[in-house]
Amino acid sequence: MACECNIPTGGAILCKRHDCRKNARMVELCRLGAAGQQPGLSYWDAWEAGIGPRQPATVRTRSHLHSPTYAQEGPGTELKRLLKRLSILGTGRCGCNSMAAKMDRWGPDGCREPENRAEILDQMQKEAAKRKLPFVRTAADGLVEFAIRKAEWGSRPGIPL
Repeated sequence: MACECNIPTGGAILCKRHDCRKNARMVELCRLGAAGQQPGLSYWDAWEAGIGPRQPATVRTRSHLHSPTYAQEGPGTELKRLLKRLSILGTGRCGCNSMAAKMDRWGPDGCREPENRAEILDQMQKEAAKRKLPFVRTAADGLVEFAIRKAEWGSRPGIPL
């Protein structure tokens, strides 16, 4: 197989085969991998598997990826990463990890459902009160939405969010 994309002259192009936006360097890496010129797991292989850079989360949930060796990621995992950057970590006694796992199972669309979003924010507010941290619901809602978008577009560097 070969890469079907044309190298963009500026900005990025939408790769229809891999359902993601690629800049010139990414197209070049895709072509090298498709031609077998990259050692090990190439970018081409990752994109073909649905786990490449900039692929939306929906691509990553292809049925062949549901194996014990594939680490499922989603909005909950992204929210945990964002909170960790703010030095807010889950403990063994909080419901953070179970809520993150539930968010990952719901996926981006499920997390946007009003009753699910309310459950996420209620859990965050409850945990903030336990830790005596300030809580602004609209700010927390924005953080949740950002996590959902990162899950949709991938959490790799260079994602335009």
